[in-house]
Amino acid sequence: MNVRIGITIAAVGAAALLLSGPVYAAADVANCSKKIDQEGAKIQAGALKAFADEYDVIAGVNVAAEASTPFKGHAIVAAMKRAGLELGAMNIFHKHAGTQLLFSLSSLYKPGNFDPDGWEDFRTAGLTFFMSVPCVENPAAVFGQMAETAAEVAQFLGGTLLDQERRPLSERGIAAIRAQVQGIETRMRAFGIPPGSEAALRLFGTGLT
Repeated sequence: MNVRIGITIAAVGAAALLLSGPVYAAADVANCSKKIDQEGAKIQAGALKAFADEYDVIAGVNVAAEASTPFKGHAIVAAMKRAGLELGAMNIFHKHAGTQLLFSLSSLYKPGNFDPDGWEDFRTAGLTFFMSVPCVENPAAVFGQMAETAAEVAQFLGGTLLDQERRPLSERGIAAIRAQVQGIETRMRAFGIPPGSEAALRLFGTGLT
């Protein structure tokens, strides 16, 4: 919309200059149009940057172990297999729908990734599920799926759900986060860049597949 408006204004401005008399050379008209187009491009770029800054959002759900019983490597592998996540890029687990990445899982503590050759000795006090809100289609639904998966993994491993501030996460808290994600989805669509679209992936792509 901004580009079309800029082009229209430039064309009208050029016509007005031509009609005003021979004092304006063709080069003057071209320069005027170019300046108007450049200003329009700057405004559009600024709006796009503000959009990207506002909606580059990661939603997460943590699964914490009991203080004296950290999660063991082989138990994590079994939990991921049950949940349909596979070890992939960056040595963390990923959930896909066809070729689309839905959400991922890492250790809650540094370095975050997993060593596939070290499951026997691996221990962690927590895991974190996370998703890039602007990079998936229907992100509110995907967040709901991720939260359900996190609850199933917590039950399987004997852990508890925490939010990103590491506070206990209830069903009410999950619903509140999902509502926030839905709001982002609605505003992105209104802007003309739906979540999961090619334009959104160019702006927010994580590099994970």
